[in-house]
Amino acid sequence: MARAGAFWDELYVDGNATNMTWGSVPDDAWTHVHLQSNHSFDDDVTFMARVVAGDHIDGSTIGELKGRLAEIYLWSLQLTATQVSIIATGFDVKEEHGDLLAWYK
Repeated sequence: MARAGAFWDELYVDGNATNMTWGSVPDDAWTHVHLQSNHSFDDDVTFMARVVAGDHIDGSTIGELKGRLAEIYLWSLQLTATQVSIIATGFDVKEEHGDLLAWYK
């Protein structure tokens, strides 16, 4: 079974596409982060965790990332760069968005 992290293929920070590394996300600052997957998920999705070397069943353990989440949006399709930019700079979730599967605040 592949790690969930293997399914992420795009990372945007504050509306801009960037390298797929945690080093692309600034420390100690509120930041809009958009991860886009190339895979549909049919199980739980965990936020603010990472796989690190260890002795778990698949040779890994889950470690927590430091930070706070203000909101999480789950979409049923891949977003364009323009859509990601709009969401990063101000998005009204109260409007009707048929492709928005879930929103957590």
